[in-house]
Amino acid sequence: MDNFVQNVYQKFLNEVSAAPELKNLGVKNPLLIRDLVRSCIGELKDHFKAEPFKDMLREIQFFKYEKPRIIAEHIFTQELYAIESNKPVGDRALTNNYYTQELTFLKRVFDQNRYLYQYFQLDGVEFDQQYFSRGNKVPEINLPIAPDIDPEFSTQGDFLFAKFIAYERLQDHLINLLYSPGQTAKPEMGHDMRWTGDVINLVELIYGLNLTGQVNHGNVSLNEMVRWAENLFDVKIGIIQRRFAEIQSRKRIASTRFLDQMRESVHQKIEDQFA
Repeated sequence: MDNFVQNVYQKFLNEVSAAPELKNLGVKNPLLIRDLVRSCIGELKDHFKAEPFKDMLREIQFFKYEKPRIIAEHIFTQELYAIESNKPVGDRALTNNYYTQELTFLKRVFDQNRYLYQYFQLDGVEFDQQYFSRGNKVPEINLPIAPDIDPEFSTQGDFLFAKFIAYERLQDHLINLLYSPGQTAKPEMGHDMRWTGDVINLVELIYGLNLTGQVNHGNVSLNEMVRWAENLFDVKIGIIQRRFAEIQSRKRIASTRFLDQMRESVHQKIEDQFA
């Protein structure tokens, strides 16, 4: 971000953090968040109207990363308010079933937009100009239309990326409600557990667990698994999509060399047991 956008965005985050919650729901007021989002976007629109983007790359960066993060705040708050307002009154099993149904809906949205969701997860760049510069049309893909859309300050993909950000955050929230009720502090360990191997090996492992649905019955986002692994092993992974690009760049025969090494080690252990 440039300094102006950074300052506007930080002011917006501070206002969101200070926004009052709705009584009994513990959810930020969606109408207030909507107004804060509109005010922030309006301020940025006026700025870039007076000082246009210096080049196409700067325009793409704004509509791919910066604007979606702001719009996502309203989408998340609005969806969370709807979920909590319609939550059934009853025992834990009834509530859990309701949250599970909401997770299924979120997964369906990701599945319906699978191509662009993968593009979002992998931080693809090859179609950025079509999706994140103004004035382009992508007729072959049915993109959702943003409410109150302003064609002068919108692109084909910025609203959908905002939905992905908000829905991943919502998915993480629901999973925490389902699987971490009354979470207690971590038990003391005899010694610290740290990842001392190459970080790229941990990335292979995370993708393997995520793609095969081994954690929380598959109802967990890739980004949540990254945060879990970072906390568990005291390691910094960074943007996992960029790490995955390192794996993709390997020769095909060695693209999953760490997982292959694990498989061979387990196989050898079995062979040794029966030798």
